[in-house]
Amino acid sequence: QAAVHDVCYGVIGDNLPARRDVVRLCRSSNIHAMRIYCPDQEALAVLRGSGIALVLDVGGVDQVRGLAADPFHAADWVRSNVQAYYPDVLIRHVIVGNKIRPGDAGFILPAMRNVRAALSAASLGDAIKVPTAVRFHVVANSYPSSAGVFTRPYMTDVARFLVSTGAPLLANVYHYFVYRDNPRDIRLNYTTFQPGATVRDLGNGLVYINLFDAMVDAVYAALERGRRAGREGGGVGERMAVGWRFRRHHGERQEV
Repeated sequence: QAAVHDVCYGVIGDNLPARRDVVRLCRSSNIHAMRIYCPDQEALAVLRGSGIALVLDVGGVDQVRGLAADPFHAADWVRSNVQAYYPDVLIRHVIVGNKIRPGDAGFILPAMRNVRAALSAASLGDAIKVPTAVRFHVVANSYPSSAGVFTRPYMTDVARFLVSTGAPLLANVYHYFVYRDNPRDIRLNYTTFQPGATVRDLGNGLVYINLFDAMVDAVYAALERGRRAGREGGGVGERMAVGWRFRRHHGERQEV
């Protein structure tokens, strides 16, 4: 789905438009993909027949814990929130965990496996993938980008699961916060996509003109290191989504 406009649709707030109006606005604005952060039944209902591809989060950490603990709960969740709507709602991914904190990270992979098994039992394992969405904090040594490595041991196992099922890794890349925490060493124009600042990475031979691209490539570097470390076990994948839609396959290079 190249060149697709998409939105992340949150429903926490005051004076929000009706779900039906949101879907109507998306369709009229050439928005063909959407992410929602929990199985909001009203939103799922009005997405029927819309043609909008959907990325569906399972919900918060409590839901992830429940899915990890009980495969029967995962099967019920899939029946209620996926099978009840698919294919009228074009669900493409079910995200298990969004920026889960380290103390709860041990629940991510068991929950992903249980949801994946439930989807496969419903003959949806090929059509609907099961990724997770991580904080950028799972990457250390992000400068230079080529030095990126996963800080959390569980990430290698998660990445192996993703490649074995053909699912992407989703990364939350908030470059403003990196600048906020280190304004002395990071120039504002480098953060805000303005001209006048470049950073050369001697490790990968690339010249970066903004912080966002550099952070994205740090995650790719961590994936590559995980791939090499896990080669005996079949390797890990190199497919990633930033936010949820940005993807690039290893080997493609930035224009510099």
